[in-house]
Amino acid sequence: MLARKFDDGYLLHIEAGEDVNEKIEQFAKENGIKSGFFFGIGSIASPTLGYFDVAEKRYRKREFPGDYEIATLSGNISVKFETGELVIHTHIVIGDADYNARCGHLFSGKVSATAEIFLFPRKGEFIRKLDDRTGLSLLA
Repeated sequence: MLARKFDDGYLLHIEAGEDVNEKIEQFAKENGIKSGFFFGIGSIASPTLGYFDVAEKRYRKREFPGDYEIATLSGNISVKFETGELVIHTHIVIGDADYNARCGHLFSGKVSATAEIFLFPRKGEFIRKLDDRTGLSLLA
């Protein structure tokens, strides 16, 4: 991964074979970033996406084998109140060779050609707390 600093954030170039979420998390940890938001474009291989089933209080996960365009990727960086653990929360829209789009919460996926991520740190910490109603750690 390559990174370039700007006055208000960073441009991350995540390279082929690197996991998108892992690299964003690694960069945030190395640079002391505990809150921020990001967006990006590029390509991804065999991503695992999730859909949160509210009634069942769980994610339904599905892997999409093959290579896809990243039409849009967005997310935020926060910290779990209970553990202090860094959280990378990413959503994505992917497109296939037939121009079909799929979307959801990105659990994992390695870059197939390139990914260009624009990261904007914020001062302070975005805090997540466990929500009893949904079972999710939500921004508080």
